[in-house]
Amino acid sequence: MRLNFFKRLRLIPHVWLNLSRGGPSVTAGKRGLKATMGKRGTTLTAGLPGTGLSISQRIGKQGAKPKSLQTGQKLLEKVLRSKGSSRP
Repeated sequence: MRLNFFKRLRLIPHVWLNLSRGGPSVTAGKRGLKATMGKRGTTLTAGLPGTGLSISQRIGKQGAKPKSLQTGQKLLEKVLRSKGSSRP
């Protein structure tokens, strides 16, 4: 069984600090349009108040690779280069 945690604290009008198991984030905006900034980048959300309809678009770190993946790729490239240069 999984335990979830989420707490939202209002910092100033229209700005909230969100605390969750996945880490903190900050949300700013009014009803119908908001931006959320967290460790996975920034998400813009637009909605029609009262309808339950909304659309979200992630911007920022969307194409960023995890640091461990970048390190692994560099190591693999180094090994392949060294094997290629050792051929007669």
